[in-house]
Amino acid sequence: MNCRNYEDSHGQVIKNSLDIPHVMQEDSFDCGLACVCMILRGLGQHDITVANMHEAVSMSTSIWTIDLAFLLRSYAPDLDFTLYTSFTGARTQHRTTFDEDEQRVNHLFDIAQDSRVKTVRMILSLDDFRKLLRSSSFTIIALVNSRLIRCRLCQQHQLCYQPLLEVFNSFLEFWNGNGYAGHFIVLVSFDPKTDSFIYRDPGVIDEDCMITARNFEVARRSPGTDEDCIVIKLL
Repeated sequence: MNCRNYEDSHGQVIKNSLDIPHVMQEDSFDCGLACVCMILRGLGQHDITVANMHEAVSMSTSIWTIDLAFLLRSYAPDLDFTLYTSFTGARTQHRTTFDEDEQRVNHLFDIAQDSRVKTVRMILSLDDFRKLLRSSSFTIIALVNSRLIRCRLCQQHQLCYQPLLEVFNSFLEFWNGNGYAGHFIVLVSFDPKTDSFIYRDPGVIDEDCMITARNFEVARRSPGTDEDCIVIKLL
């Protein structure tokens, strides 16, 4: 399936103004880098790879939303985007590597404005997501709790298959009692008929996933996400 084949309640094809291709992550920690790759390839940078993302920045295996925003600005100097978050900085409960991350993350927020990376401390409403995606002019990188997302296509058609590495990592986190597993996805369109978002998940093989707005709201408001998202205006 392709999200461009979905029709809204008026029988119109739902799509954004760019074809955002699916890119799979290469390791358990680089889902965000794969999401940036999807955006850049949709903008015409077809040779961009997740490996390029690793080479472009010097960071630990703990990747934050602000890291993705700086990557977007580095590879797309004229791109119009905004990072929305409920907390501008590093929270101790988010990462076991907090001591390593704190200085870097806080520094990036400090220099964001001078680096032309727009950050806004605000929680977007669910209706904001609906309106932005239905306008066909935006795509959104969202941070969610992967334990709480339920793909409707996977449930109905058994399309989405999680890589063994991700299954193993999820099992370990569950065994350790960790209820939050941060994961980045790319929202590409909205279907008002079913009140669902079509999205790209770098952690699954299949190109298209669909999540109800209610399910998405729970997953993106889960403690640990800071309600982080990057709203990108398409060219």
